[in-house]
Amino acid sequence: MKLMQKRVLLPLLAAVFLSAVLAACGSAGQNDSTTQPGADVVGLYQLQHISAAGLDLDAGTLNDTMGTQISIQLEVKADGTFVLDSSMPELNRKETISGTWSQTDGALTFATDSETLPVTLAGSQLTLEQDGQSLIFERS
Repeated sequence: MKLMQKRVLLPLLAAVFLSAVLAACGSAGQNDSTTQPGADVVGLYQLQHISAAGLDLDAGTLNDTMGTQISIQLEVKADGTFVLDSSMPELNRKETISGTWSQTDGALTFATDSETLPVTLAGSQLTLEQDGQSLIFERS
């Protein structure tokens, strides 16, 4: 019974978290004058870890738990834009979120029409964090 609850609860929590983060990202925004694309940020990133609702899951465990391949890819472009693509085939869900990014005085932010999110870049890891929940991406 506990295994069944875990198999139902974890996928639901992951789906809710991913939906919340993706919804928070909104749709494309306009580039602002502080955008300074840097080679250290630009690149293609793959989801490696998710922390939400007291759960910490790496991408492989998340896929195993959901029983499907979950692909979340983030492309940070030199023109000051980003695209976040997510795909969850078992849930018939695909989303593409785009916006702009800027790096001012060392602070990196992603912006959409509705929100600006602080982003942390440490080496090849990029972290999106909001309300104690986080997505950690690794540069491909």
